Amino acid sequence: MGTDIHLFVEKKENNKWIYVGKHDIARNYPLFAILANVRNGIRSGKFEPISYPRGLPNNVSPEVRKRADNWILEFHSHSWFLLKELNHFDWDGKKVKFKAYVNKIGYDKWKKTGKPWGAAQLAGGKIISHEEMEKYDPIKNGYIAHTMVEWVQTYRECCIYFVEDFLKELNNMSRENGEDIRIIFWFDN
Repeated sequence: MGTDIHLFVEKKENNKWIYVGKHDIARNYPLFAILANVRNGIRSGKFEPISYPRGLPNNVSPEVRKRADNWILEFHSHSWFLLKELNHFDWDGKKVKFKAYVNKIGYDKWKKTGKPWGAAQLAGGKIISHEEMEKYDPIKNGYIAHTMVEWVQTYRECCIYFVEDFLKELNNMSRENGEDIRIIFWFDN
């Protein structure tokens, strides 16, 4: 069981917030931590959130209010942002350090690119040093050995779809430099 986000878009028209739609955002704990400090530090370093949860805006559209009220006991960390706030956030300047255990494939990719593949929580096997991993033969010994690696990513890299695709889509809808579009969201467990 994990945490998921429920995200809605509203647009301001004639000084009133109008419901645009619900958007499916894939489970992304770094994004959740950045947006509202939710699941911060789970399988990653600590992120500095844009804001702690603000609650629902007082002038939320009736459609979003109804959805929030229907499941009030299951949802938490309600919040919102104007598109302008998300556009001004320093997605490239902020960075986070990750640590993870990787097998030989992940280790070799980490050595080549600075970022691993297959970072995971351990479910058995043994921990070995980098020196031992250099000589380790997974064909002979199996993929049971892991070693700890560290790497750094920008917030943008952690949330590439959200920043490069979703925010671009929202910016295409805006006529007022992001002050007429907002996202409203909450989480479940």
